[in-house]
Amino acid sequence: MTIALHNKMAGGAESPGSAAAPNFVKAAGITFAAALINAAVGIGVALAAKSTAAIEFVPAGGFGVLAQVVALPLSLLTMAVMLTAMLPTTFGRAVVITLLYLIITIALSLLIAVIVVVGMDAMRLATH
Repeated sequence: MTIALHNKMAGGAESPGSAAAPNFVKAAGITFAAALINAAVGIGVALAAKSTAAIEFVPAGGFGVLAQVVALPLSLLTMAVMLTAMLPTTFGRAVVITLLYLIITIALSLLIAVIVVVGMDAMRLATH
């Protein structure tokens, strides 16, 4: 979906700025490999952060958010590198595809959150 959106923005699937869309199995493999590497990066960031003296100054409950903020650019870079390595595309196109992936993920997450909140509010109102 993200590569199709990128190709539409680039002028179509046959344009010189387009990226080759993988089949489903290859796309799943790219996503799985990126997720494994991102998990390892996240664990590494968490362990590195816990071993510093500055961790004492992070408020309670803020460690997880801090680790995610630090790991996000690394995760985006990882996904772009995976796309470059596993697809016939340039690193620049892979970065654009990765950013589109992030935007779509955030939009879907917000949509799901709104549906859950509205649904819970409707259930609360229905029980009163």
